[in-house]
Amino acid sequence: MAKMFQVRRMRDGDEEAVISLLNTTFPHVAMTREKLKARLLRGARFFVAVCGGEVAGFADLRIGRYALLRGIAVEARWKGKGVGDALLKKAVGEAKMLGKDRVRLKVRVGNAEAVKLYKENGFAIEGEEEDRFGGRVYRMIKRVEN
Repeated sequence: MAKMFQVRRMRDGDEEAVISLLNTTFPHVAMTREKLKARLLRGARFFVAVCGGEVAGFADLRIGRYALLRGIAVEARWKGKGVGDALLKKAVGEAKMLGKDRVRLKVRVGNAEAVKLYKENGFAIEGEEEDRFGGRVYRMIKRVEN
């Protein structure tokens, strides 16, 4: 099946769609334009999957001592079409390009779809902990060869 979307860095004009999807998927974040700008200033790199000019999904990668994948979200109508996989590969590729030797993330224990995606892309569960909202999350890691 041909890929019907393009994955690229977030551009001006993508922000509202990313904010909307972020708030739908991760409502506890309560993202605003100001919070998004602050994340970008602290080293976040947002990637979007675009189809027909519309944002189908995004990945939020924070670069610091290591690469931290803060989240991936895909519009419901695009799930199961490879968007999450392509966004994850783009984020891991960016980390590798920047010389990072590992990518870390946290994912809700009950989010079987995401856990499966991460495992299929070489992430391993490093541990489990309680998040600040009282839920259980896995800490996952992928070593990146440079």
